[in-house]
Amino acid sequence: MKNKNFYFLLVLALVVVSAVLTVHTKRVYADKLVLKLTPIIKDNNEKKSEVTDNSNNLSGFVNEVKKVNSNPSNNRLQGNINITEEKKQVPAWKKGQDEIKLVFNGLLNDLKDGKLDSYIPDLNKDALEQLASTYLFCSKMQGPCEFILSSLLEIETLRSIKNNDVSCSGLKQFWKIWIDNNYDKQLNYDLKLGLIERTKEFNQSKLPKYVQCDGSVKKNFKKDYVPNKAAIQNIQKTEKLVLLLGKKYGDISSQFMSE
Repeated sequence: MKNKNFYFLLVLALVVVSAVLTVHTKRVYADKLVLKLTPIIKDNNEKKSEVTDNSNNLSGFVNEVKKVNSNPSNNRLQGNINITEEKKQVPAWKKGQDEIKLVFNGLLNDLKDGKLDSYIPDLNKDALEQLASTYLFCSKMQGPCEFILSSLLEIETLRSIKNNDVSCSGLKQFWKIWIDNNYDKQLNYDLKLGLIERTKEFNQSKLPKYVQCDGSVKKNFKKDYVPNKAAIQNIQKTEKLVLLLGKKYGDISSQFMSE
């Protein structure tokens, strides 16, 4: 009986010792593992911190660049171009129509007041091109639009009186543009049958005074000359038609470029 108890206690003691050794071994292994992993974890944390810092720095840099680019004053720095400040080029036809509006309105205002104090400039080439195109467009539709030629002759007369020098430079330039663009051929080619006879009669009886305009200017070369009501209405009508066609087509001469 005593031997049995002895063996039982011995076995129990061995089991306890084995369990204690196992726990101790695991703890020692865990401690060693922690010691090994600590530098790695620390290094990874430092790298994460570095990545975060770099990310923050990059984000900050991008934000700074955005701030610089969004500041209009910085666009004037060397190498930068401020596209929004570039002026758009105004097309020649638009300049011409603006010139017509400026000259015709100024003249009409003076005539309304019964005086000619303002300077009457020569219409520039762009304006005369738009007027020649308007005359062609109008004459194709309804026959000779004499009111356009009459308004130009009136401007030549008033400017000559104002400058005390007979001149017809504007109308001469008008006819040069007309011939250079073959507008006379286009008009004859596209003219409706019902307008042929009327156009032929106009060309023979009335057109010469607008072509040989120097003589026409001399006839009215008087210091006290004032255009009559019909002449003023012709100027108004011409300006209105040019601006109306300009609003619809833009460049009026573009209607005949392909012909």
